[in-house]
Amino acid sequence: MRYPRGDMLRRSRKSRPLLPRTRAVHRWLAAAIAAAALCVTPRVVRADDATAPPPSVETLRVLLSSYDSPPKRAVWERYGPAALAPLIALYDTPGEPLFIQLRVVGAVANYPTPATRTFLLAVARQKSQPSLLVERAVRSLGRAFGEKAVDDVAAFLSHPAVHVRASAITALADIGGPKARTALQTRMPKDRDLYIERLLARSLATMAKQARE
Repeated sequence: MRYPRGDMLRRSRKSRPLLPRTRAVHRWLAAAIAAAALCVTPRVVRADDATAPPPSVETLRVLLSSYDSPPKRAVWERYGPAALAPLIALYDTPGEPLFIQLRVVGAVANYPTPATRTFLLAVARQKSQPSLLVERAVRSLGRAFGEKAVDDVAAFLSHPAVHVRASAITALADIGGPKARTALQTRMPKDRDLYIERLLARSLATMAKQARE
């Protein structure tokens, strides 16, 4: 069907694509973002760096925001205990995402100091705390302090959340030794959850096997 010339012009104006202009705007925005990133992105230590300056909160936020995996132990060793205070400050930043807080709680286990113990116990004991954070804090206590943390970790064997109790069992099994084994044996007849009963039995059997070897 033919259209009058005037109508064809009006239709062409209405349907004219804006792609060139849109692409230009996108290119401008991308360039602006890249330029800003070059100005403000903090230096993040690599695992092969010989030394590293004390990290800022923003540096640690960038480091812990990787979607691949948390930083390796070697990175925290190069930062040294100077990273502990900014890590705790990052955790306490209002509105910080849960996954960043979880990684902070895991990272502080690399620094077995009294301040680390105080921080982890505060995280684990906080009322209305997400169980994921309590679980991570309990495991970090075991990782950081080993046999010295048996009493702290064993206190969570009676936690209301099943997965927190499971984390405490796993942490004690990883710590090993007579004191950790006694804590698990004492808990064995008290917990009526089937999953926990099986985990306790399996953990005790593994610890007994390791003790014989």
